[in-house]
Amino acid sequence: MNKDMIISAQAVVNAVGISMFVEDYNVEPVILKETKDLKQILQDNIYNYEYFHGTINSVYNVWSNILNYNFKKIIDKFNLYYISYQIKLEEDRKNMINMASKYDADQLDSSIDRMFISQDNLNSLASAINKTRISSRKRPSRKSILKK
Repeated sequence: MNKDMIISAQAVVNAVGISMFVEDYNVEPVILKETKDLKQILQDNIYNYEYFHGTINSVYNVWSNILNYNFKKIIDKFNLYYISYQIKLEEDRKNMINMASKYDADQLDSSIDRMFISQDNLNSLASAINKTRISSRKRPSRKSILKK
């Protein structure tokens, strides 16, 4: 977990309240109730980064014109940490895929080395075929097949 992102998320949760709105805005009781609910939802999902990010940015988009500048800065800071975290996760995924691909290639290479037929083994195989006369066996005549 990203310590800076957790600290930033906690700062967002702490900033949620009456002070997150512009000073001259008369906050309606319904919005105050929604603010309390929002704070609880964010607190409950502080480690669920995807949900936290989506929720706080929905609030940002819906209430953008009534949120104060400082609260928007706190959200922006969280978003920067979130983006950095996502980039790190993607780099880790790529590294894991590269490691798995290299491992598979190494395994395939060692399997192919064990399957290699040397010239001595090939000569031995050809000699065995000649001894059993696999190549010189006659097939049944066509006349006998057609009579049946």
